[in-house]
Amino acid sequence: MVSIQEPTVLALLVQAILYGFYLVLVILTLRWLIFDDRGWKLRGNINWAMLSTIILFFVFSTSDLLLSLLMSIVAMRGQTTAYNRYGIVNNMIENTTILMADAVLIYRCWVVYGKSWRVIIAPVLLWLAALSCSVLVICSQLIVGWESGFYRLWVVFYCSNILTNVYATGAIIYRIFKAASHRQSGLHKISRTLFESGFLYTLTSSMNLVSSIVVAPPIMRYISDAINFSMTGITFNLIIIRVHQQRHDYVADTRNSTATPHLSGLKFPSHTSELSTSTPTTTTSNDESYIKDQSRASTTLDLECGSNGISTYTSSSNDSIIRYANPMTAEY
Repeated sequence: MVSIQEPTVLALLVQAILYGFYLVLVILTLRWLIFDDRGWKLRGNINWAMLSTIILFFVFSTSDLLLSLLMSIVAMRGQTTAYNRYGIVNNMIENTTILMADAVLIYRCWVVYGKSWRVIIAPVLLWLAALSCSVLVICSQLIVGWESGFYRLWVVFYCSNILTNVYATGAIIYRIFKAASHRQSGLHKISRTLFESGFLYTLTSSMNLVSSIVVAPPIMRYISDAINFSMTGITFNLIIIRVHQQRHDYVADTRNSTATPHLSGLKFPSHTSELSTSTPTTTTSNDESYIKDQSRASTTLDLECGSNGISTYTSSSNDSIIRYANPMTAEY
C-alpha cells in the first residue's frame, strides 16, 4: 500500500485543480441553459433533459472527487480493504459518467442525421461493448478482488470510448459542413468548436489507453485517469458554452446589420421616395439582393425536427436569422 500513496495524492491534486475549472464551467453552462441569451430573464423553454444531465454530471464529478479524497486518506493510513472498496465505487462512477457522455453524443448524431438509425449502428455497438467491459470489470473486482487485473477489458473499454467519440463527432461535423452554405460562418465555428473539444477529450482518453496497455508507473496511470475523467465534464460543458456564445454573438450581429435598411426607410420616407424615383433600377437591385441574402441565411441544420435535419426559420420581425445547429444541446 505504501507504493500507491504518492500516486494517489498527486492524482487527487490534479483532479482537484481540474474540478475547480469544471465548477466554473458548470456555473456558466447553467447560466446559458436557464437564462435568456440577452439578460437574466428565465427562458421560456428550458431544455430540462440537458439541464438534468448537467446536474447529474456535477453530482458524479463531486462524488468522485470526495471518493478520491477518501482513497488518499485510507492509503496514507494503510487501510487496504477500505481503499479497495472505495476504488470499486470510484470506478463505477467514472465509467457511468463516460458512458453517459458517449450516449448523449450518439443521440446528438442521431438527431442531426434526421433520426437515422443506420448512421449510429457503429457507435451504438461500440457503446454496448464499452458497457459490457465496464460491467465485467466491476463484477470481477467485487468477486475476485481489486487486484484481479483484467487489463484487456480496460483496453477494450477505452478503445470503444475513443472510437465512439471520433466517429460521432466526425459525423456531426461532416453533416454541419454539408448543410451549411458559404455564408453561414456560424455553423463552421460550431464545427471547429466540436473538433477542438473532441480532439482534447480523445487525446486524454488515448493517454489513459496507453497507460493501460504499457506497463506504466502507477503515478502515470493514476494521473492520466484523473485527467481523462475530469475532461469528460469539462469538454461537455465547454461545447455548450461556446455554442451559446457564438449563437448570441451572431444573432446580435445579424440584427445590427439588418436594422439599418428598415430604420432608414422609416426615418426618411420622403428622401427614400425621391431616391427610388430617381434611381429605380439601383434600389430594386439592392432590395432583391438583400432579400436573397436573407433567404440564403435562413436555411439551417435542425436538430429537433424534420425528416432530413434541415429547416427554415424566420423571426417575427421578418428578419431571417440562422438558427444555430447545436449538436450537444439540441435545444433549437
